[in-house]
This record gives sequence, structure tokens and C-alpha cells, in this order.
Amino acid sequence: TYSLVSDLVHTDRLSRGFSIIYSVSSLSGFLGPILFGLTSDNYGLNGGMYMLAGISLLSILPLFHFNQKANSI
Repeated sequence: TYSLVSDLVHTDRLSRGFSIIYSVSSLSGFLGPILFGLTSDNYGLNGGMYMLAGISLLSILPLFHFNQKANSI
């Protein structure tokens, strides 16, 4: 996490980059169990696991974008 932020964010805005990373991380740690519980209650445990897998796969997509940017530099 630390090296990714420092590689992608300009040094003048480094503190803002870290604050965004930590805010998103805290928010996902708060909302994740709630969303998983609601989905599992409504669609069963399999539905919750499919939702978890889908969100995990969606989180990979931005990495392709950043990888293309890094390769073009």
C-alpha cells in the first residue's frame, strides 16, 4: 500500500493520497460485514459468497489501468 501510493501520487499530494487510502480501507472494513450479512440474509450464504467474489474481482480492474500507466512512463 505504501509503495503504491508513493508511486502513483505526486510528492506534493502524498498526504492526501494516504488519507484517501486509509479512509477507503476503514470504510470498506465497516461496510463489508454489513453488506455481506444483508446479502446472506436475503439470498443465503451462497449469495453472500458470490457477492464477495464479485466485489473482489471488480477490485482487480483498476490495477490494469495503473499497470498501463506505469508501462507508458
